[in-house]
Amino acid sequence: MKNKVLILSIIFLLGNLIFPSSKSFSEQDPQNPNYSQNREAAKRYFDEGAEYAKKGHGKEAISAFQKAIEKDPEDSGVYLNMGIVYGALGQKEEAIAAFEKAEIFAPAGSLEGTPKDEFFLIIGHFYRQLGDNNNAINILKKSLELNPKAIAPYFQLGGIYFDSGMYNNAIQNCIKAIEINPNNGHVLFLLGASQEKIGNHEEAIVNFKKALEAYKYNNENESAKVVKDVLRKFGVK
Repeated sequence: MKNKVLILSIIFLLGNLIFPSSKSFSEQDPQNPNYSQNREAAKRYFDEGAEYAKKGHGKEAISAFQKAIEKDPEDSGVYLNMGIVYGALGQKEEAIAAFEKAEIFAPAGSLEGTPKDEFFLIIGHFYRQLGDNNNAINILKKSLELNPKAIAPYFQLGGIYFDSGMYNNAIQNCIKAIEINPNNGHVLFLLGASQEKIGNHEEAIVNFKKALEAYKYNNENESAKVVKDVLRKFGVK
């Protein structure tokens, strides 16, 4: 069942992971006459790193991002992308250090249109991918503090607890998400999977059926096939 839950998780590939730098390049700092020049240089290095990352050239991307940080050491967007690339390269400690910096310098408002709660959600997702569940849980909870009506943090938390064998915690987070949106197939499937793990088979079947209907409604055919296979195990066609 764990593998089937993972099948329904969002998979991020290196070429799709470029988020914008966190500052407007027209900003001015009256206390630093070189600020504008440094920001322009930081933008060039960031763009260079982004192009390398999109092509799968992780080491070159890191080098360019490091040069951007030298020009502006407080750019959370650069740290975020650096952490993602480090993670893709299998350098876990470096990735975590970069994500911690991204959190510290997270913009008060939004990252080029991305609200701060979603910024934290992104970092939480990648902490989870690195197996750093403690940091993932902490920042996902911060995301919920900023936006308690968001479903994604509850789903991510539920997935972490499911993977850790803490099925009751997973159920609690899924229920909170369903209170916000009762028709999310991924949450319903995770809820059913968690209920199955603690022996609540009848409730699990009910939620698997709901997940199947949600997937069919949204034309998510591959996910629907996964749920059908699970229901078949219970003798449900």
